[in-house]
Amino acid sequence: MVAKAAGCSRALAHRLLRRGLSKAEICARIAENKRRKAELLDLPTTSVRVDGHAANDGLMSFSEAQCKKEITLSKLRELEYQQKVGMLIPVAYVKTWLADF
Repeated sequence: MVAKAAGCSRALAHRLLRRGLSKAEICARIAENKRRKAELLDLPTTSVRVDGHAANDGLMSFSEAQCKKEITLSKLRELEYQQKVGMLIPVAYVKTWLADF
């Protein structure tokens, strides 16, 4: 129950209880640690709730980040292929052509 109230793992809650901290002290300590981490990472300090679930505005989930990474890599591979087959040419060629034109 302490872990759920504090928002931490059960192992951490049990470790802190064995050290003699009360439930209120554990909750305050975990909240302070989360606030400090969010401050260091420039993350929002208050959690936003959407349909009963916590959602952080502006933060990507791991799966969204993976998807974005895969899309970016596929675009990069497409550009590399186009350059390899001659569909794209270097900017220096275009500048030289414009200067001669």
